[in-house]
Amino acid sequence: MAVPGSDTVPAPLSDMILSTDTLEDFLDEVLSRVAGVGSGALSCGLTVPGAEGRAPFTSRASDAFAAGLDEVQQVVGDGPCLQALRTGEIVTSDSLGHESRWWEFVQHAADVGARSVMSVPLLVRGSVIASLTVYDRSEGGTASVLPRVAMFAEEAAGAVAIAAKLDQHLRTSADLRVARTREVNEWHQQATHDELTGLPNRRGIRELLDGLLANGIRAQVAVLYCDLDNFKRVNDGLGHEAGDELLLALAHRLSTGLPAGCTPAHISGDEFVIVCSDVDAVGGLDALTEEVSDLLRAAIPLRGHVVLVSAAVGAAVVNEPGTTGDDLLRFADAAMFEAKDAGPGQVSHAHPALMTTINRQLHLETDLRDAIAHSDVELHYQPIVDGAGTIVMAEALLRWRHLEHGVLAPDLVLEVAEGGDLVRDLDRYVLRRALSEAATWPSPRPAGIAINLSGLLPDTEHFADELTDVINDSGLAWPRVVLEITETPLAGLTDRACDSMGQLAEKGLRFAVDDFGTGYSSLSRLKDIPTQLIKIDRHFIAGMATDHTDRALVEAVIGMARATGHTCIAEGVETAAQFDQLDRLGCQAYQGWYFSPPLPAADFRTLLSRGTLATLPQ
Repeated sequence: MAVPGSDTVPAPLSDMILSTDTLEDFLDEVLSRVAGVGSGALSCGLTVPGAEGRAPFTSRASDAFAAGLDEVQQVVGDGPCLQALRTGEIVTSDSLGHESRWWEFVQHAADVGARSVMSVPLLVRGSVIASLTVYDRSEGGTASVLPRVAMFAEEAAGAVAIAAKLDQHLRTSADLRVARTREVNEWHQQATHDELTGLPNRRGIRELLDGLLANGIRAQVAVLYCDLDNFKRVNDGLGHEAGDELLLALAHRLSTGLPAGCTPAHISGDEFVIVCSDVDAVGGLDALTEEVSDLLRAAIPLRGHVVLVSAAVGAAVVNEPGTTGDDLLRFADAAMFEAKDAGPGQVSHAHPALMTTINRQLHLETDLRDAIAHSDVELHYQPIVDGAGTIVMAEALLRWRHLEHGVLAPDLVLEVAEGGDLVRDLDRYVLRRALSEAATWPSPRPAGIAINLSGLLPDTEHFADELTDVINDSGLAWPRVVLEITETPLAGLTDRACDSMGQLAEKGLRFAVDDFGTGYSSLSRLKDIPTQLIKIDRHFIAGMATDHTDRALVEAVIGMARATGHTCIAEGVETAAQFDQLDRLGCQAYQGWYFSPPLPAADFRTLLSRGTLATLPQ
């Protein structure tokens, strides 16, 4: 991992084991690197348990703030650091002031000004060997660095495990230094190579790229990203062992068929990467791409069958001086998806427009992560009214005002969140902020608040507990909260997830089927899911006046909702004619620009203080 803001690639941690004299010195080196992961120096601690995962612990911290927080957890025997060690799972708290776990630790954290924390376990072959904990003095302050810290922890785990096994006597013994060097080398081989094929894995290929880009001729380095076509069909039809045999056969073809200077890697189930140190020496990028495509297009004998295989291949070369190995992998990956869209066995090169789009996406992901952490994503509220114009509810809608690009459309924000694995974080942010603001709304008859969930779904682990904590913290009455979930994920829920929804519904929480009619489900499945509201998709509303089919479908949905005891809400009501038709069909609630556009929080509070739209628009 390069030092932020520098082109220098530090020595691998495995080398540092040999150049430090004590475990404490080595852990200090690890902390010095992780402290530079954020935009500012992070306060962090690293804890290594003793024999069999128990005390005494070896702990080091980047500063006194982190050291004190680490120490109090060991004294009281509880806290995020120890929980990560016990469970092997990432532990986070964006708001320690609202944290119900680790009571004694939380009290101390409040005293010293800690507001958020995350602890990432360091895992080696499924075993926890240490925990890396980051503390921040602001709520949500640790969220923006979580992905980078987690990646660092994954890379550092093996080196920390080896260092922890070696006491100070071993480190000073010349005879045992040879054994230690061998152990380090064996660990490095395991950490950087795929167990199945023996080829370099993702970490190994990243190390190779870092070295080539630092020491080689950058303009001649190329990366090819290959994804097998229909590999799932082999696994499903012949079994996973047959799939492994196919991967071994293709790994052999690549290892023996590629020209000199090209290194194949196996980075996931059906994905291979090839790194070429000098693309000019092998005839250019076009020639290399076609050669790799030919190697992966073959008829492979497999358990009495002949399996025809091919792969989509995307290729990328360095396009500017600051291009990193991770950039090349991302560009080649994106080009591979373009090739896949063109059909089986196709190839594609990363072109300037694609690379610009990928870079923009990455920057937006970083900006969105920071915006969530610093509460810079706004919420607007669109009223939902009954037939008399009374505001019964409002839907919280995202508005992200980007400093460079202006206000971004909600669909684009969701796309960015999906690309950066931020959807659940975004859901949690919207949920907490919307409930907090709704708790202050003036009204003799408190309006409900509807929040659309895209990632934090009922099949998410601890869904019911998390919702319970957030709603109780907000002080809102449970019946005022409505969670909107689209039809398709609802229809695919497990029985356990439905039970979780049922438990929340018993407390008064309401669930709405959002965009009804556009997903994939069956009525028999939907009747088993504990939902209380149905929102008719706006596309059917828009077509009512001119399309008899749309009108018939809307009428059928309203009738079905009435028969099953659901409240029916029409989305996207834009005209008086649509409102009149829906009202005559018996629809119970309405949402759309005919009544009001989405409003900033302050403007919505002003509207809500009236309680009723004085006169419905004409």
